This record gives sequence, structure tokens and C-alpha cells, in this order.
Amino acid sequence: MIADTIFISDLLKEFRIGRVGPARKFFAANRAGQIRTTIISAAELAIMFPTSAEGWEWLARWKIYQLHPGVAQQAAGH
Repeated sequence: MIADTIFISDLLKEFRIGRVGPARKFFAANRAGQIRTTIISAAELAIMFPTSAEGWEWLARWKIYQLHPGVAQQAAGH
């Protein structure tokens, strides 16, 4: 799965407030598979942290795809 900015933002918010909501439930149910994101989403999420370094440290556990046509094809399921 390639997670978009909204999903990861919701996941981060749920972790921060200690709430198990839809994003955390989905994340837990799909932990066996690798959940990935794109560099665009990573850049958008990095601003949700006090410093850019903290954002990139949190994102280090994610597989982050650079931009190329294969990313779009994978996201579209083709």
C-alpha cells in the first residue's frame, strides 16, 4: 500500500493524542505488509513536527518512494 498525506497525517494525530482511530486500526491490521509513501507526502508531513529534522527522523521508518512513473502506476494498482 502507498499511504497518502491525509492517511499518515491522521495516523500521526492519533498517535499523538493516544487515540486508536481508523488510521491506527488500518495500520495495525496491515502491519504484515510494508506501508509506503511518496517523497511528496513525506515533505508535506515533515512540517507537522517542531523541526524538519524531527519530521524526517519519524519518517525514517517508512519506505519513501522518489518520483517516477512506476510510483503512479503502483498507486493506481496497475
